[in-house]
Order: sequence, then C-alpha cells, then structure tokens
Amino acid sequence: MKDQAFEKFIRRLSSFMVITPEEVHMLRDLVPIHTYQKGDFLIRAGDISKSFFYNASGFVRLFYLLNGEEKTAYFYDEGSFISAYSSFLRQEPCSFFLQAAEETQVATISIEASESILAYSTKFEKLARIAMEEEMISLQEIIASLITLSPEKRYLELLKRNPTVFQKVPQTQIASFLGVKPESLSRIKKRSMERS
Repeated sequence: MKDQAFEKFIRRLSSFMVITPEEVHMLRDLVPIHTYQKGDFLIRAGDISKSFFYNASGFVRLFYLLNGEEKTAYFYDEGSFISAYSSFLRQEPCSFFLQAAEETQVATISIEASESILAYSTKFEKLARIAMEEEMISLQEIIASLITLSPEKRYLELLKRNPTVFQKVPQTQIASFLGVKPESLSRIKKRSMERS
C-alpha cells in the first residue's frame, strides 16, 4: 500500500518534471510514506513544522481552535500538497491544525530531505515551488470564499469541487467550514435539494 502511495507521489512529480530512475531511487530513500488514522494530527497549533506533505490518499482538514471551538478552514483531498508553509519556512509555531479526516497516506518531505533533494539536483526547486504555489492557492480560495460568498454559495461550491467531503467528515465540521450552525447547514442542504 505504501508502494502505491509512493508511486502516486512520483506520478504527480512526473506531471511537471522528467524524473529518472536514479532520481526515483533517491526520492524513495528520502521521502517516506506515513499513514495517519482518522483523527491523527499531521501538525498541531503550536508545533513547528519540520515537513511538508503530498496527500497520496485520504483527506485532511485544516482547522483553527478559537475559544475552544474548532473552525474548519479548508479540506485537502487526494493529490494535494499540504503544508504549514509559513511555519516550515520560518521555523515558527504553526497557528492551525492539520488532521486526517480518514485514513490518509502522505509522502513526507522533511527540511533535511528537501535540502538533500535540492543538493542532488536543482531541478527539484520546482517541487518546492509547486508546493508553495498550491499553499498560496489554498489560502486565496479560503479568503475569497469567506469574503465573497454566502454560506449557501460556499456549500454549493464545496459540493461541486469536492462532493465526497460529505461522506468523509461530520456535518459539524462542514457547518464550521461554511461559518454556520449545523441546523443552518440542514436548511441550506434542504433548499439546495429543492432547487435540484
């Protein structure tokens, strides 16, 4: 199973660069696959991020803890790079949590591994750039949806972009992501089904 996860990671890299068999061997040595069970944390608020990840299979939730209440900000599906990039880059405490919403396998690229990979070939700078770009896109999507969309439109956008989320996470987390109470989510879902 970990071999399949590693192969997915290599296929993702191969989508934006040519990777030789020697480089695959080097990456296999430097980039382990870790399995997280549902509820496990990839990183907790207050931790200093030592790695960034490629989600080979599974589902990861980003959330903040405010006054004891979880506020879900984003969901990372299979095929996504995941990071607490600011914490990773600056080696400062992270302000949010990354939690597996189901069994999740990630390729884990540590600071030391990223340095070794870059020393092996500068072409892997593209890997760091892609991961950073995906983080920036995620953050922009979070900000844009919070500022420009109503909870109902955010619901419809989530349904369109990631319909499996509704089978993978509790309704309370989806309601938190939308910025509403669970009973409001029920009303939004009902109105959406009536319009379909």
